[in-house]
Amino acid sequence: MSRRAFTPLFLLLILVALAGCGKREHSIVIGHSVEEPGPSIAQAVSGLLNQNKLPASTTSFANEAEILQAVLDGTVVFAIAEEPERKIKDLATVVPLYPSILHVLHKKGMSADSLADLLDGKTVYAGPIGGPAWRLLDRLTTDLRVEQDYQILDNPWEIEPDVYFVLGGLLTADSLSQLSEYELFSFGDAANLGAGTEAEGIALRYNGIETFTLPAGLYGSFNPSPVLTISTQTVLIAKDDCEEELVRKVAKLLLENVQEVAAPFSLVTEQLKEDFNPHHLVLHLHPGSRRYLERDNPSFVERWADVIALIVTFCAAIASGFLALARFNRNRKKDTIDRFYREILELRSKVEDIASSEERTQLEACVKKAQADVFGLAIDERIESNASLVAFINLSNQVLCEVREICSKKGF
Repeated sequence: MSRRAFTPLFLLLILVALAGCGKREHSIVIGHSVEEPGPSIAQAVSGLLNQNKLPASTTSFANEAEILQAVLDGTVVFAIAEEPERKIKDLATVVPLYPSILHVLHKKGMSADSLADLLDGKTVYAGPIGGPAWRLLDRLTTDLRVEQDYQILDNPWEIEPDVYFVLGGLLTADSLSQLSEYELFSFGDAANLGAGTEAEGIALRYNGIETFTLPAGLYGSFNPSPVLTISTQTVLIAKDDCEEELVRKVAKLLLENVQEVAAPFSLVTEQLKEDFNPHHLVLHLHPGSRRYLERDNPSFVERWADVIALIVTFCAAIASGFLALARFNRNRKKDTIDRFYREILELRSKVEDIASSEERTQLEACVKKAQADVFGLAIDERIESNASLVAFINLSNQVLCEVREICSKKGF
């Protein structure tokens, strides 16, 4: 290759290398709703991941359906979402994040003993169509068969609603000032909690919904007495096939830095903790999260060490027993061939004393009978075909030869 051709090629290789050096890792996108505290929590989580060299960014979606679909199609890696009503194939929970509290507010002067009474003939605003509050209201009225006639408003500006159905964080001071003409609805008397209030009935009916008491004075004069309501669970979700090690790292960071995640919303500390019960989740726990939570659990060998030791001891005892039995059988078989060997030796000692053809015939018959007995035992595997057997055969044949030789010399 000429020097002139080499130079452009060399420059091209340098440019490719520089371009490769400029590449950055793909960002871990975290999806969330447009309503607080979702955006603030997402920013806190993203900031925590970035601090720990896991590049992350956030993006918002109009409703829960869009958030779930974004996780399923891979638009986002993680998402902050209200726990769904039922299991969804291919989705798993990374960690529970915080409770979303239901605030039901109605115009002052209205009285109602139940949700059905409260909605009867009223105009209701439950947030954006398809949003968490809207879906919860639709779920409750459908499942509890609330048949009262009420109107769901698209927005609270054209018509002032009689009832607000708000699901999310604690009400802000600005929100309270705008709702000065309203008061909080209580799903039963908080003092009767445990005695079968409407809130308890709802919580019992649905997995992921719990009773929640707003303490007296939480909002100053807005709630001079405790208010009994319900809460749903907001969780961080991911796809089942999301890299297990990545999920483990994220779960570890969140659970070890709860205060940082809870900075924009203090109720995070209510649910983001290691002792949460995964059996209370609607979506199953992601294997990566389970790996982190079970990091200190004893291994399989440690958990079953005593049983394994017992099994090993038992097997060793059985093996020893078999070895002893095999040794006994070998000795017994050896003793059997030795007995015949001694018999042949005794017959051999009588060869010199043969004095007649009758004695010769008798001795030869004894030797041949001993051979036949030994061959029969060998066939039945009651003695081993080993060197002892070969020695016996050789000795017995030698005795027969000696009988013939001696008797031939004696003339019979």
